[in-house]
Amino acid sequence: MLFGDDHAFFITAPKGWVLDNETGVPQGVHMAFYPAGHTWSNSPVIVYGRSVSKDRTIRSAEDQVARTLKDFHSHGSPKYKVAGKSSLALSNGKKAAIYFYEGDQWGNYEAAGYVEEQDTINFLVFNAPKKAYFDKHIAAFNKLLSTYRSVGRPRVIDDKAFNSLIKEAKQQSSTPAGGAYESSIVQTAGKAVADFMGQCMSYSKAEEVGPFDMIARIDPDGSVSDAFVRPINTLSTCFRGLFINLRHRSHDFKTFLLHIDMRIKDSPDDKAAPDGPKRNSI
Repeated sequence: MLFGDDHAFFITAPKGWVLDNETGVPQGVHMAFYPAGHTWSNSPVIVYGRSVSKDRTIRSAEDQVARTLKDFHSHGSPKYKVAGKSSLALSNGKKAAIYFYEGDQWGNYEAAGYVEEQDTINFLVFNAPKKAYFDKHIAAFNKLLSTYRSVGRPRVIDDKAFNSLIKEAKQQSSTPAGGAYESSIVQTAGKAVADFMGQCMSYSKAEEVGPFDMIARIDPDGSVSDAFVRPINTLSTCFRGLFINLRHRSHDFKTFLLHIDMRIKDSPDDKAAPDGPKRNSI
């Protein structure tokens, strides 16, 4: 998952590819994929995730493409250009606009698949130093892009509404049936929750590592239809995004509200990583 204050989306690695969410972090890459058996440093191709917030100048994929070209032209690649364009239908009804790039100072061949969301432009970048590598792995890039699923940014609700949800969740869990269902979630999802916190803390700034509350709305089929967090920051947004992806056992309530009162004891350690392939960031 790639996440931030205004975005959170999932990409699933196809067979024969691996996710690396650690090595590229010093270069600002928190989600990278490459063929199994390779590393960030020696892989013939790299696919990585990005997101840009919409503002007055960036409102669409086309705007982001124009900014990319301008940035490359200003940083030593005056011949960088769009060499083609296509699109890919996604399972959520959206379409990804795919642009093909070439002509940078390193001779790379690239593709970027852009998905427009309410507040952001989310995209995957496929980078290959040789045309043969690009052609060999472009199908895998399309498979990666086709798995895109956004869980969006947390909705902002005021403290009164949030406290009301906490009260409702406590009332529900105080009943025999509600308490039993809450206990079953703790038993089955406890390890996943601990793992989520480890992942999210490793990406968060020190000042964002602190306590937060989350209210998750669990539908009768066990899926999480929504979740609210307080405060909203990188840590809580990351945790929310990962938790929404969990599936719990079904229940007989109209909806079940789960309150998680998260308390943090340790701060994340900074991790060093070797340099990756030379490239500008799209």
